[in-house]
This record gives sequence, structure tokens and C-alpha cells, in this order.
Amino acid sequence: MHINIIRKVDQYAGPVICRFLLLLKAFRPGTPHANNNLKINPKNILIIKFFGLGSILLASPSLSLLKKKYPAAKITLFTLPENSRICKILPSIDEAICLDIKNISIFLRNFIKAISDIRKRDFDVIVNLEFLTNFSALVSLLATLFLKNRITIGFNSPLSWRNRVHDLNVSFSHSAHITKIFLKVIHSLGVEGRELSIERKEQPYCNVRIAYLCRRLWLKTAVFGSVIFLWR
Repeated sequence: MHINIIRKVDQYAGPVICRFLLLLKAFRPGTPHANNNLKINPKNILIIKFFGLGSILLASPSLSLLKKKYPAAKITLFTLPENSRICKILPSIDEAICLDIKNISIFLRNFIKAISDIRKRDFDVIVNLEFLTNFSALVSLLATLFLKNRITIGFNSPLSWRNRVHDLNVSFSHSAHITKIFLKVIHSLGVEGRELSIERKEQPYCNVRIAYLCRRLWLKTAVFGSVIFLWR
């Protein structure tokens, strides 16, 4: 599907569907809500991050700390097929569930299958690392609706309805670097540490590949910054 179509659907249809699911959520068995760090020992963690290969790379220090804190826990990433290669490189990601969005029919078929699969698995914690998309909020709701003992974590939002999606909302700072924002989310799971270096497997190919991706990410950031500066 064209990215502009996806954005329009996410912008207009997303809030309507999510609000309807929130009405249903009011009738489900209670799940623990918290305003501070959660006291849990997760065994199966789902990370939601669809857009931005670079964002996944920048989230890897946080995922590495999460893996060190809970080494027995399985970390699964729900993402897009174009991010599957980076998932194989990062050692903290045990599995990737990829959602194909080539066209409407493929998307709907794969989405229903993926949500059904996620609901059948015993995920203790679902972490939504998307900042603004309503689609990731929809995934969080569908993955937990009427199910007990599943905690969802996401970012705080100026939209009141979105703050009811997750059991724990982490404040989002526009002035902070993205790696530090991801760290705040992981800290809510009782993880300590301030590691900001990109994790990597101890294999020459992986090291070269990560270095290549880092250079691409740096180049895109530099070009984007230059364009913004010239535009101003």
C-alpha cells in the first residue's frame, strides 16, 4: 500500500476503531494499572515497532539492557518485513513477527493471522515503541482485549483516549534523544542502566553490517538536518 494511504487510514479510521475497542475494554477483567515502575518478572515480551529501521537500531541498547535484566525472557518484535534483517543481527531479539502491507488483501489476511497468533501466545508484557501511530495502539488493544495478566506499556499522549490504551504511559520528551526515550520505557520494567551503545553479535559480518547501517542512519540524519537548516 502507498504510505500516504496508510497515513490517511491511520489518521481517520484509527481513532474511531480504537475508541470502540476502549468501550469494550471497559467490560474486560481488570488488569493492573500503575503510575510508576511495574514489579514483574516477564517471561515473554512483545515489542511493537513498525516504522524506521534506524529507530529499531537505536532501540537496541534498551533491548540489550532488557535482555540482561531478564535473560530467560523471550523478546519478540512485531514489525514490517523490511526490518527483518536487522532483527537477525540484534542478539536481544529472539523472534520477529512481520506484517506485510503490500496491498489491502495481503495486509488484512496477515494482520488477522498475526493478531490471532499474538493472542494465543503467553505474552506477559507488550511494549509499544511507536510514538504517534494509531495503528500500534490498535494492535495493543486487540492483543489484550478480554485477556488477563497482560500489561501494556506505551508513550503518554496529548489525546486523552490514547492514554487509556496502555496500562502504563511513559512521558515522551521531544527534546531528548531517541535512545534516552526508549530507555525510559525499559526503566519502567525495573531495568537499570544507561547503556547507549549499539549492541551487536560477535561475528565479523554482523559488525560490518551494523556499522554500515549506522553510517546510513548518520547520513540520513545529517542530510535531513541540513535541509531543515536551509529551509529555515
